[in-house]
Amino acid sequence: DIGGGSTEFAIGEGLQPLRLSSRNMGCVSYGQSHFSQGKISSRRFERAILQAEQELEPIVSSFRTAGWQQAVGTSGTVKTIKDVIAGLGWNSTSLRLNDLTALKRHVLQYDNASELELAGLTDDRKLLLCPGLAILIGAFNMLQIDEMVYVDAALREGVLYEMSERLQHHDIREHTISSMMRRYTVDDAQTQRVQHTAQALFNQVQTAWQLTDDDGLLLSFACRVYEIGLHINSSGIQKHSAYILQNANLPGFNQEQQQLLACLVRFHRRKIRADELPIFSLYQLPQVINLLVLLRLAVLLNQKRRDDFIPQFTASASAQQLQLLLPPEWLTQQSVLSADLQLEQKALKKIAFRLDCPGLPETIVY
Repeated sequence: DIGGGSTEFAIGEGLQPLRLSSRNMGCVSYGQSHFSQGKISSRRFERAILQAEQELEPIVSSFRTAGWQQAVGTSGTVKTIKDVIAGLGWNSTSLRLNDLTALKRHVLQYDNASELELAGLTDDRKLLLCPGLAILIGAFNMLQIDEMVYVDAALREGVLYEMSERLQHHDIREHTISSMMRRYTVDDAQTQRVQHTAQALFNQVQTAWQLTDDDGLLLSFACRVYEIGLHINSSGIQKHSAYILQNANLPGFNQEQQQLLACLVRFHRRKIRADELPIFSLYQLPQVINLLVLLRLAVLLNQKRRDDFIPQFTASASAQQLQLLLPPEWLTQQSVLSADLQLEQKALKKIAFRLDCPGLPETIVY
């Protein structure tokens, strides 16, 4: 979907996105930087195509690994290019790279976009044709697209679909997680404790860390399935739980959501190995680490598995830092928890994250 200032790429299966990326290239911005005042030349095209290819380089491996069966173009720019190619009598059903390069050669006969007189090209689209064409050629080259079809549906239809789903309170993921909890006979009371603590932490740091409501929902799901590995063995539970999640069929979760869920559960306790954290397309590393910290603290604070154990607490956050304030007089009575919090500080420090617990008593930690 080529827009004015950016181009959106998505791979999906059914109704679920598998890969999503917004690249900083659009027909208006490229028109201003490469085809200023409508000027057309071979060199301008070469520079625009090269910049588009450079912009796409970071996502090529991820997208091609995911793969696809059909490439689809949408919105005004792709429609205009399709209409112009059809108007020239070359291909009326789809777009191919040879059609795009032939169109580029054709428009190079003109010196300025204002001179373009082509069937299917309206006056308001003349200045946008060349930059849009350059971006599309760059995408075909980098992603090795053989053929692309045009569809009318675009962003607004997706937004309406998501709104209708939410209005119906229909979340397949909720059913998936509940089914998994039943299958592995998870301690529901404990997951509720951890979930309640994680939600309290999340509510206090959401704004500072710019976390979304869906981030909170995924954190909640992680709280409910982090112990499914007990079904295999209590030793190394985090590894067993993550293995189950990585290899299970989880309806409603796209590939990256499932991978994130497994990642959070895998590192909810013990050491965090930064080199083993997955690379995501939909989630930034700080976002992943922040959710991981919240889950780890929620689990740690509920290690006694009692409803009446945790007192009121406050949390505040900034970049790569969280301050957890527990009642000092209560904290001095919790020698085991104090030692665990100190160990947690050391573990998080290794991934460049700072956990502050004012009033934490000095405990000998090995």
